Amino acid sequence: LPENIFNRALYTTQENSRTLTAVSHLNNTDFKQFGKCMYESHDGLQHLYEVSCDEIDFLVEQTRALDYVIGARMMGGGFGGCTINLVRKDKIQTFIDIISTAYKHRYNIQLSYIITTISDGVKRV
Repeated sequence: LPENIFNRALYTTQENSRTLTAVSHLNNTDFKQFGKCMYESHDGLQHLYEVSCDEIDFLVEQTRALDYVIGARMMGGGFGGCTINLVRKDKIQTFIDIISTAYKHRYNIQLSYIITTISDGVKRV
């Protein structure tokens, strides 16, 4: 196989395994390891699947040194879009301020954000 096709297939198999591992970490409330899976997923999207971009990689990299961020990765269709970040609730505004300032300084673009919360998910009624 050509190297890029091999790498994309490798990412897919790794991501399937990583997803099962991440579910196990969630079931065991091991959020630190779950966050590690998120970062590994992003690294694979960046280097193996090659669908990230400088701006998204910058946003994820900015989170790695913040002890109140559990994990981060690109989400969406790739080549732009957004990141999903798991942030301690009491640090959300601090996180937004730091990341927005760094992004504006680096790219001269005002960052937009959406704050969400985790829910119980879909249920059959």
